[in-house]
Amino acid sequence: MLFFVHLLLLCSITFLLSGIYVIYLDRNAVLNRVFALFSLSLALWSLSVVFIVISPDAQYRFLAGILGAIGITTFAGLSFHFFLNYTKKEQLLKKWWIYVVMYFPPVVFIYQAFNGQFLGNDYLYTQYGWIIVIQTSSIWFWLVPREKLSVLILKQHVYWAMTVRS
Repeated sequence: MLFFVHLLLLCSITFLLSGIYVIYLDRNAVLNRVFALFSLSLALWSLSVVFIVISPDAQYRFLAGILGAIGITTFAGLSFHFFLNYTKKEQLLKKWWIYVVMYFPPVVFIYQAFNGQFLGNDYLYTQYGWIIVIQTSSIWFWLVPREKLSVLILKQHVYWAMTVRS
């Protein structure tokens, strides 16, 4: 258990430091700011798993679950935002609907996490620490991977369109 916790903690620190470093290099560059937010979302996600595994009580696990929901739900939209900036597709970022596609699902998922109905609201203690009991009958269990898949397909479509025009 401790190896897993230390590994996730190391990942979280690495994500956080890489985000801080790119902001240190140039805080005015949009690409750097989006990358820093993307790194922060991954750091929150891995740090929340550390807190869930070692948590002493249910309230602590609930707060760590909210922290994790912020990380897990925002990384797809932020990675797409980063991808669009990196490939110089700013004309797509000038359209209002792309922000709805990227950031509305995470807002809904985070709202559900605050209500305690996101992926699961029960935890089970194992030899490796606390783990979340996923509610596979919940609609949210099925929506989260589909949102990630749709963002991935959108990224692939933009990449394909970029290579066809080149």
